[in-house]
Amino acid sequence: MTSIEPLIAPDGTITYLSTDGVAAQVAEARKRVPGGAGIACVIGFRDHHKRCVQTTRDRGLKAYAPRGFGMPHTYDPESGQPWTRRRDLYLVNDMLAQWSALRAKLMAEAFPNG
Repeated sequence: MTSIEPLIAPDGTITYLSTDGVAAQVAEARKRVPGGAGIACVIGFRDHHKRCVQTTRDRGLKAYAPRGFGMPHTYDPESGQPWTRRRDLYLVNDMLAQWSALRAKLMAEAFPNG
């Protein structure tokens, strides 16, 4: 199991962890495991889960959602990240992130040398 924990500043505030940043930390940590990275069973917030799995795959791991397990789905109205306080705001933010990732992939495929 590879758990990525948030960074807490001396003043008690939590440092935001991006989806790709977490996936990158997992990929880096799993490189050192005997036998290689293995398969990632990704646990994440229900509305964010698809992107978590895809981002983990984009970092070179075989990643899947666990079958038969419900993911957390309650929004926190006091979250430090405004887009994670309500579902409607989160879904718009997530769509933007998915479009941005797709744009980057398509550009890299079309122009691999920049």
